[in-house]
Amino acid sequence: MNQFFYKFRPTIIALETVSNSGDKGLGTGFHVGNGFVITARHIVEGMQSVRLIASHAKGGKIEEIIFSKNQLADVALLRTNLNFSNYLENTYIHGMEYQKTDHLTLGVEWDDFADESLVLYDVIVMGYPPIPTAFPTLVTIRTQVNAIIDQYPIGGQNPPPNLFLAEFLVVGSVVHQ
Repeated sequence: MNQFFYKFRPTIIALETVSNSGDKGLGTGFHVGNGFVITARHIVEGMQSVRLIASHAKGGKIEEIIFSKNQLADVALLRTNLNFSNYLENTYIHGMEYQKTDHLTLGVEWDDFADESLVLYDVIVMGYPPIPTAFPTLVTIRTQVNAIIDQYPIGGQNPPPNLFLAEFLVVGSVVHQ
């Protein structure tokens, strides 16, 4: 699992946002190649500013935000100038053998096969949750799919199914007496 983390860590991008009312937020994006980052629409839509934090890449300017035409799909595509060539050519982790990558490969659409056969399927979730008073920190959890949730149709359209992952993250301090 360590090698999986190190292989895909560079592809997970933190997104710092500022709303029109000045509230700061944090979200996650996924570099899918050629400078394109996929994120959730609700993270970037209507924001005064969005800043990429990609420690393994040069650049980070968002050149265009493209929203899905389907309003029910919570998806946005960011066209950026991210460049991972220095990481790919010059970064090595002593004692680890893994194939470096700068992007997540997109597969088939989940709703083509998202059914109960995925329940209890092992998955790894990586992202940048907002943690109060902390710098953006990549959190990685190994968990299982606990349910496939189909939503009611909205306006005659069926939203894609959701995978439900039950996991608890406790952030806090331990006090020794």
